[in-house]
Amino acid sequence: MMELPSALPVYTDSLTRQTGALQQLQRIMDDRQSCVTLNDVAALVQGMQERYGVEATLEGVIQDLVGMHLSLQVEARQRRKELVS
Repeated sequence: MMELPSALPVYTDSLTRQTGALQQLQRIMDDRQSCVTLNDVAALVQGMQERYGVEATLEGVIQDLVGMHLSLQVEARQRRKELVS
């Protein structure tokens, strides 16, 4: 039986984890900028800290953001449905 590769890379040490995290952030944030800086990452984190507090867990923030995204999708579908009716 063929084993499928893991969706997430395996980070074996701190340096590799740091590099991987920064590479993921760079990919995600590089949609309009030619060069993502640590200041860009810090601004993103600072905005999250201001909204959720410095002790907020990443899981809690992620769940809240996913919930907001789903709510926006539901609202958009309802508006489209109302326009069709």
